[in-house]
Amino acid sequence: MKSIEELQADLKQLYAELEERKLMEQETVPKTVDFAQLSSKAERTKIEGHPMQGRDEHEQGMYLLLLLSVIALDDTVYETSFSLLYRIAHGMGFKGDVQELFLQANQLKFERLDEVTRLFIKDDVRLVMLMECMMLAQSFKKEYKKAMEYVAELCILMKLEKEQIIMISNIARVVLTQNVAEYKCAVKNTYDVFHCYLYPLEKSKNLDIVIVRKDCKQYTSSYSSRITNYQGKVYSSDYNVLSLKYSGKNGAFFQYSYPSRISYVCGCWGDSKTTNSGERTIDLFSTKSGHECVAYREQITDSEPFTDVLVAVTTNAPCLAYSLAVQRFKEASGKKEGE
Repeated sequence: MKSIEELQADLKQLYAELEERKLMEQETVPKTVDFAQLSSKAERTKIEGHPMQGRDEHEQGMYLLLLLSVIALDDTVYETSFSLLYRIAHGMGFKGDVQELFLQANQLKFERLDEVTRLFIKDDVRLVMLMECMMLAQSFKKEYKKAMEYVAELCILMKLEKEQIIMISNIARVVLTQNVAEYKCAVKNTYDVFHCYLYPLEKSKNLDIVIVRKDCKQYTSSYSSRITNYQGKVYSSDYNVLSLKYSGKNGAFFQYSYPSRISYVCGCWGDSKTTNSGERTIDLFSTKSGHECVAYREQITDSEPFTDVLVAVTTNAPCLAYSLAVQRFKEASGKKEGE
């Protein structure tokens, strides 16, 4: 693997070549692109909830500058590129001048690029940024290879791991095709920064996330008991605990059971001699066809008030939707973010 110094040298050379070509072609902001019209259309389909929303304008500008540096590599698809760029800009609530940023992107020096990469190098939002760079490059006709080489080096400069690069390339393919089947890797997407691109897929049911509930109050209340032994100590028979197990994939079974625990001392319930005679199954139910379980509640006791108990969340794209499915599970459980 190349060192950072070697990558910096490569990028400097790349920018020198690009600058030379731009001067030869006298490239400026394209007069054939109607920026106002593209911006107006894009606002109607902006990326709602973009992770850069709420950031200060300087950070937003640096973020867009990097995307525009990709756009500047191929002048044959400006309309397609700027349409996506404006959807992103409106989604983050950017109030600055995109055209001015594009002029800067056409004259971008390595030192400015280095400033941008350092600004986001420890921020998960860089994963979305680089995914969007890949999405922009996918539409290129003339400079696709050059653009992908540039994005690959940006990934290394921003210290992405191999699995992260695989993940963002797969998410880019899913977003462009609007097909979750295009997520063809086994890397779990644990980052909430991608939710803004998964919401439309969830809304259209292309990405199917289902909350499975089961009313189990009758079981916990039926088997709850507390017994005092001859020494005056209080013991629980443990029948108030329900365990949930999940096995298999694609329509496999969940199993609720309670432990058949027997504790007995001198004619009274106690804890000196305990035998576990296995678990008694009290209910079985299966997942939706084609779904896999992402999160579920493993134990339920009658010490918590409930009318129905959240059991699990399943989805047809467990690796792609992992973070969003866990969020839906927490929402349904009434848990706050981070719990």
